[in-house]
Amino acid sequence: MTGIINSPQALAQATVDGRVGEATISGDLFEECDCTDVVFEKCMFVDARFTSCVFTQARFTDCTFTTCEFASCTFVDAAFASCKFFDADTRKGCTFAFCEMDRCRLANCNLASTVFNRCEMHMMAASECSFRGTKLTRCDFARTFAKKRSSNKVKFTHCNFSFADLAELNLSEAILSDCQFVETMLDGADLTDADMHGSTVSACDLRGANLKGVNLEGGKLDGINLSELAGYKGLRISASEQAPLLAALGITVVWSDTRT
Repeated sequence: MTGIINSPQALAQATVDGRVGEATISGDLFEECDCTDVVFEKCMFVDARFTSCVFTQARFTDCTFTTCEFASCTFVDAAFASCKFFDADTRKGCTFAFCEMDRCRLANCNLASTVFNRCEMHMMAASECSFRGTKLTRCDFARTFAKKRSSNKVKFTHCNFSFADLAELNLSEAILSDCQFVETMLDGADLTDADMHGSTVSACDLRGANLKGVNLEGGKLDGINLSELAGYKGLRISASEQAPLLAALGITVVWSDTRT
């Protein structure tokens, strides 16, 4: 199905055969639409609002989302590849509020300036994505079963979180490897036992953050003040990064040649 889709009825008709290609979806409130298992290819979503829509196991490839809003939508097991959620002209991203995004997968996507508010993201995975300037507020990366909270299996690799707002998030046990955190707001975040090996952490707001057991081996650190952290016992870093870390505490590391 190609062409212009500007109503819930048109969307329902377009998705009957399970595939939508090179269509423009715009101009209306799409409410309670069922797009389960639908494949969207090279589609443009423009100024569209989606409420209580189901995109379970849907596939989005080379799609563009321009200032779209998703409220109480389901993206469980959905996959996004080479999609753009950032509009360069307006410098704005999209908004996701109260959405279920468990096991959602993103690859090579631009989510700059996108807002996620109170979304469920258990076992979500993203690679080679830009979250530059993205804001995540009260998002949940873990599930609770029989009053027991499951481990956090969210996985972000080779992603850019520069200037993003991740304050107060529970990212304990998350995989955040080979990522960029430059001037990222991480104040009050719980990163206990997170795997951040190979990541760059520079000039971030880490006041009250918990870095206990975090693996930052192979990473680049700049501007981390240990005295501002809620905890850092078990923090692992590369030997080459100890000097800037201790310098923030007023300690100078002197490399001595002990060879005789």
